[in-house]
Amino acid sequence: MNFKYSIPEPINSVMLPDGFYVRIRTGYTATVRRLSDLVEILQEKMTDETFGEITRESIDGEATEFRIIMIDIIEKFKLSLLN
Repeated sequence: MNFKYSIPEPINSVMLPDGFYVRIRTGYTATVRRLSDLVEILQEKMTDETFGEITRESIDGEATEFRIIMIDIIEKFKLSLLN
């Protein structure tokens, strides 16, 4: 799959020190500190029905906007699987 997502600036350059834990598939949860890393993971890894579950929230001050974009990436990826 060739999933693409354009991450807006300045959030594209944000690196959260703690990150979010996002389930990619059963047995694999990614620590997402940069949104571009999540997009890269989605291009390379196989997901399953558990994909997209956030198992740990970031407590960083910049995490709110980051989370909004991250949720959009997850939703767009899920939609791309339907096509």
